Amino acid sequence: MDPGFQETQDRYFAHADDARFRWTTSAPGFSETEEALLAPLLPLVEKPALEIGCGEGGNFVHVGGEGLRIGVDAFPAKLAFAGRSVEGVRFVGGDAAALPLASHSMRTVLVRDVLHHLADPAAAVAEALAGRP
Repeated sequence: MDPGFQETQDRYFAHADDARFRWTTSAPGFSETEEALLAPLLPLVEKPALEIGCGEGGNFVHVGGEGLRIGVDAFPAKLAFAGRSVEGVRFVGGDAAALPLASHSMRTVLVRDVLHHLADPAAAVAEALAGRP
């Protein structure tokens, strides 16, 4: 792995991206596509549910009250933005490979658009699986 990988990721994701959040949650054409991508998963969501790598919280907008209620991300600015922009969700700082939650405490874990940003995606997948009963 490129030694500068994590530094590049940290620099890129250190700030909340309001424009991207608005684009993915309300822009004509794209917002509907995001919603359609998540729609088949909604019947499978069991509470309590978690999203790893929640960023600004856009996925929560599309799933509404369907049980996706905890978001974890490593970047405080994104979590602060999500907390201001999405109601009814608890946002928590943490590492995808070492979640700040008890093992086997989540019925559903969503990992979307995050693994390719991680230095060790296999560790994050193992942690996500450890979160389920």
